[in-house]
Amino acid sequence: MKTLTVRRIALEQLKRTVTIWVDNSLNQAVSIQIKINDVQSLTGAIDLGTALSVAAGAKGYRTLKAEDGYSAYITVSCVCSVAPTAGSVTVKKLFAPAHEVKIVDALAITDTAVHDANTDPDKIFIIEW
Repeated sequence: MKTLTVRRIALEQLKRTVTIWVDNSLNQAVSIQIKINDVQSLTGAIDLGTALSVAAGAKGYRTLKAEDGYSAYITVSCVCSVAPTAGSVTVKKLFAPAHEVKIVDALAITDTAVHDANTDPDKIFIIEW
């Protein structure tokens, strides 16, 4: 019984520690700003830390722990300082062994505008932490 309780606590800790994984196949660098909110909306969302810059054709990540700013919902905004002409960006939330949820699903960016769940709701999602 004690082992089961320890495993449940360990699983709960894993759920509160997530890695934001960025796969940037764009031909330009992309800046990913992680945002959190207590409701499933961009209205009132706040930035969590500084933006993560990922070079063209590269992968990047940031690991988040509940103590660093846990909230019920998480999303991102994506922006390039130079308009890409090819590729896409995918952002995933990785947690626990073999579990992932897409936050950005193969978003093709061709401008320098900020892209988020309001501008691209079919490609950028607000998901549970």
